[in-house]
Amino acid sequence: MAKGKASAARPDVASRSVFDALAIDDGNDYSSDEEQPAPAAPLLSPPTPSKKAAARKRAQLRKKGSKNNLSASEGTESDSPVGHSIPPVPTLPSPPPAVANAAAKVNGVAKEAVKEATKEVKQVKEAVVEAVAPVFEAAKAHAATQESLIADDASSSDAETQAHYSDDDDASDIDETSAPSPLPKAPSPPSPPAIVVSSPTKEAYTGADHDPNKKIKAIITRTTWGLVMGGGAIGIVALGHIYVIILVFVCQAVVFSELTSLFDVGYSGGHAGEEGETAVSQRDRERELRRKGRREERDRWSRRMSWYFFAATNYFLYGESLIYYFKHILTLQASFLPTAFSFAQHHRLISFGLYIVGFVSFVANLTRAQLRRQFGLFGWIHMSLLLIVVSSHFIVNNILEGMIWFWVPASLVIFNDIAAYVCGMLFGRHQLIKLSPKKTVEGFVGAFFLTIIIAVGWSTFFMRFNYMICPVQDLSSNAFSEIHCTPNNVFNWREFALPESAITTLKTLTGHTFSSIPWAPFQLHSVVLAIFASLVAPFGGFFASGFKRAFGIKDFGDSIPGHGGMTDRMDCQFLMGLWTFVYYASLIRGTHITVSSVLATVVSGLTTEQQAELVKELGKVLAAKGVSAIGL
Repeated sequence: MAKGKASAARPDVASRSVFDALAIDDGNDYSSDEEQPAPAAPLLSPPTPSKKAAARKRAQLRKKGSKNNLSASEGTESDSPVGHSIPPVPTLPSPPPAVANAAAKVNGVAKEAVKEATKEVKQVKEAVVEAVAPVFEAAKAHAATQESLIADDASSSDAETQAHYSDDDDASDIDETSAPSPLPKAPSPPSPPAIVVSSPTKEAYTGADHDPNKKIKAIITRTTWGLVMGGGAIGIVALGHIYVIILVFVCQAVVFSELTSLFDVGYSGGHAGEEGETAVSQRDRERELRRKGRREERDRWSRRMSWYFFAATNYFLYGESLIYYFKHILTLQASFLPTAFSFAQHHRLISFGLYIVGFVSFVANLTRAQLRRQFGLFGWIHMSLLLIVVSSHFIVNNILEGMIWFWVPASLVIFNDIAAYVCGMLFGRHQLIKLSPKKTVEGFVGAFFLTIIIAVGWSTFFMRFNYMICPVQDLSSNAFSEIHCTPNNVFNWREFALPESAITTLKTLTGHTFSSIPWAPFQLHSVVLAIFASLVAPFGGFFASGFKRAFGIKDFGDSIPGHGGMTDRMDCQFLMGLWTFVYYASLIRGTHITVSSVLATVVSGLTTEQQAELVKELGKVLAAKGVSAIGL
């Protein structure tokens, strides 16, 4: 009866397949009275079969249909009253509109409730995570601090034994470290978020390079102190060679001090987590004072070791220079200066002994707790000595070879620095190197050409003075002393003959006849020095800039207002001085044998009998040349 009613309500179902009948959409909008089923039909109809039941039914029908095709006798087993036709599937009843609308409302309310509940759970979860996170972070930091303190105390106990600290202090330190400190308390539950009123943001600091007032002030300060340093350098050069050597020594000492102090800065920065604010806040005050005292003792030991090697190295290098240039004075005046002569004879042995004393002292003071730091300091000292003291030694040799070999190269570096600053400020658009953001390609190229032009005129002016071109003969001489010497060939003027066409052209343009152009080889050498000062020496400054970036500092010091430290001014000079000495010794300096040098060799290297025999043989040579050896 249910089937009949369903077929009467939906006559088109019988003509459809099973799959089409199951695919009927129950959510159709029954707008007409003809298609709308009777209200009592769903109550009298059998329950709607489930999907699994429908699938099983279809499988059974397909199986029975295949059997009917094979045997007609098996057709009686089919449930369908018609031979091989598939009976129609009953129509899935649809709910009335009122029930459907109510169900939709219920489903919508349920969905909204689920969304609100999910949102609230998510908010609670975030609040719990935010509240618990500080606890975990504090516990993690506390555990890390305790581990570092235990390791530090274990290492410091050995260091204290080596440094003869009392056993009571060590025991107390270990007890304090081993005693567990209470964990930090968990924070209270988070309070409702307060309304934050955003205050107007402050304008970020842009620095002196972007603030016009500060930039002008910085330029004035830099220029003023630049003129002071330039005037002071000219005055010291005029005072004499010995004062310039003292100036070089003072500069290298200040630079060495600035570099060695950076080692302690780097070591402290790398161990800030071990001895920072967290450690101090969780230790006893008395124990922290003891640790501070031990650190100060380590710093004193580092300074003593650094300056000892500095003094030993300078003794060796300065002694080598003085003995080389003034050996004849020490030899001929041996009777008046017996101590100086004895030191000169055994100079290298004494220097090596001084170094061995420092080396043995270093090894004897090694402690297990500080091995890495001590060996790092040892390497740091030797690298500083190589870069600073050895380079200064060659600068001193340049001074003794002639003041011009010190003054002109150093001046060219200063000119190049000023020209690069001015050209970069006026025309700079493209960055030259990442280590120095303020260095521009335009400043670098402009300074190159300006330095070459300045070098020719600068060298031409100073090569006219014997005080500048003569090797040192007396350390007490100055710019106002009468100095006579045979100058090096590079300072002798030459004439460059002009062709006839050039002579005619110059006469037409100037009204004067120029048959030749005077020139000196030193002018060409000054151009080579200018090229090095423009292209290579600035990389000494870039090297120093990278060094400062590595330690996170702006300047090496503040000894020169507007310029930073001494290292900031001397970074290019060391490289330039080394290059000047190598260039001069390889291409310019000749092997000049003088009477003083030969006599010094004879007196120091020959015995009295050998000296007398040398005099007789020299008399014979002179007699063979027709020269009377008077007094022999």
